[in-house]
Amino acid sequence: MGHVDRLIIFGDPAGVGQLLECGGMALREKVVAVVGAQMRKYQHDELRQIAMSGNWLFLTQPKLSHGEYPRFIEKLKSFSPDLLLINSYSMILGPDILKISANGAINI
Repeated sequence: MGHVDRLIIFGDPAGVGQLLECGGMALREKVVAVVGAQMRKYQHDELRQIAMSGNWLFLTQPKLSHGEYPRFIEKLKSFSPDLLLINSYSMILGPDILKISANGAINI
């Protein structure tokens, strides 16, 4: 695995919290965005609060068939992430998302 400076985390509040707790400050300093599943709207407020606590952007992943999906992909690309971390996430990350990061993804 190459150098990792920019991370995007995908998950529900428990999964994101677990990653941040285990990774400590070293991980928190590398996070650029937190992503939640569009179909789990009841989790968005808590995920948004987590993102705000780290001064990160909160995004929602729309379904592939949703008109906002291409914009979501472009936003992910704009971060030039080195790695995607996924923990307790309810949507599938397709090849179009997985190829965005320089070092792929780790699904916990």
